[in-house]
Amino acid sequence: MLKDSDFVEAQREDIWWTYRNLDQQDAIALSNILATNKKLRVLNLNGNKIGDQGLEAIIDSLSGNNTIKQLNFGSNDLTDKSIVKLATFLSTNTSVISLCLFQNKISNDGALALSNMLTKNKTLVYLYMYLNNIQNHGMLMLSKSITAHPSLKTVWLDHNPITETCMTCVIQMMKQNKILTALEITFNDNGTSTFYTPTTNFQKVVQDYLNVNVELEMKKSLSIRNVYLLCRILGAIELPLPVELKIHMVALFCKGFEDSEIDLIYSILLDRNTIGKFDLENMFNGDEFMRQCRLLK
Repeated sequence: MLKDSDFVEAQREDIWWTYRNLDQQDAIALSNILATNKKLRVLNLNGNKIGDQGLEAIIDSLSGNNTIKQLNFGSNDLTDKSIVKLATFLSTNTSVISLCLFQNKISNDGALALSNMLTKNKTLVYLYMYLNNIQNHGMLMLSKSITAHPSLKTVWLDHNPITETCMTCVIQMMKQNKILTALEITFNDNGTSTFYTPTTNFQKVVQDYLNVNVELEMKKSLSIRNVYLLCRILGAIELPLPVELKIHMVALFCKGFEDSEIDLIYSILLDRNTIGKFDLENMFNGDEFMRQCRLLK
């Protein structure tokens, strides 16, 4: 249920209402406010329960918006029905650069709608579609449009029920794209195969970070030990994490958390089922990362 203060907050440029248990009625109430918000840049509703009706109401409210940059609707019980409407909206939108739809109920029909949208949209840069129900045909059509897209740089398609053959085809297809810098993809949730361009190679980025971070050199040896320990564990257990999150975690460990906090992070990340519960778009600092780990625990 929205509070009185929420109606004031909903007039701001950035709205970060993640994991607040908002339902479709809350989304409809929010849509009435957004219709008059002429400066909205970020709408982050990850981890709620707005459903198809809630998303459709929000899309209607954004019809005249030309300032929105980021739309986050991850983990919101969305199906193909509302994704088709969202795709129609984005087909003519020229301001949105980031779209987050992880851990919903999107299948081939939704993937095909998004694929068609990408043939018309020229401005998306980031697309997050992991932990959905997209199968081979939908994944191949979506990947074909991604490969030809002029601005997409980061795409997460992992943990959708595709075959290994489909995954291999997607990777080969994506290698034709000279703009894409990071692709996450898996098959049948049984293994991880991740394609990165050299600019986003995890080990190289980690080494560069350690080489140029002067502040790190001044810290206690314990902090440095934790960084290398983290790198070894990530490499050993093949965590299904996006490269951006891995890099962020390395920077986070350089801050020198206590052993008990490090143990907490390890225990959370070792459970594959928790990966989709992270609000990855909102983890810009160590405190937020730790807060989400404690909530998941």
